Amino acid sequence: MKSLEESDSKITLGTGSGTPIVALSGDPDAPEPPGRTTGLFHMAIVLPDREDLARMLLRLQDKNAMPRGAADHLLSAKAP
Repeated sequence: MKSLEESDSKITLGTGSGTPIVALSGDPDAPEPPGRTTGLFHMAIVLPDREDLARMLLRLQDKNAMPRGAADHLLSAKAP
């Protein structure tokens, strides 16, 4: 995944071909979260194909940033 657009309060991540996958935004006026909270707990990302998934995982591995608890639940995978 690569950064497609970035500002002080928002980043849009997507594929190398420029397809947006997820946009994360922050609110500087948001209250501080309560102590011992998890923050963003779960997020599902559906990529265009398995090649994009492999590229994303390799890039995360190279940056030592593999997600914890990642799983392929086969819920939205297209049949080969």
